[in-house]
Amino acid sequence: MNKIILTLTSVILSISAVSGQADQYSTLYNEGVEKIGKKQYREAIALFDNAILLKPDYKEAIMARGQSFLMIEERDKACADFALSTKLGWAPAKEYVEKYCGANAPGRKLKTKKATNASGQSK
Repeated sequence: MNKIILTLTSVILSISAVSGQADQYSTLYNEGVEKIGKKQYREAIALFDNAILLKPDYKEAIMARGQSFLMIEERDKACADFALSTKLGWAPAKEYVEKYCGANAPGRKLKTKKATNASGQSK
């Protein structure tokens, strides 16, 4: 009888831990989305990193982290996240791969600065 009670207690604790973990990675994701809304992209990335540590196949968080990387002009990291999110089955990520990744992607056009001479005037 004691073994049954001990086993049931162990199962209940395991279920509680998994449930708490699910709440935790969802909370981290939601906080990351809030940071994006405030244009705090590096803070958002840190939150998404933590959510992904708890749930490595969290395709929505991977996509959102990629969007954050894109906003701070870390395109290679963004494209890696978009590709992984696509591979995990997140359909919206495919559009980002097509638009921002690859040598001829339309979103890959870089901002160019005008050259200036020694006096600071445009050439």
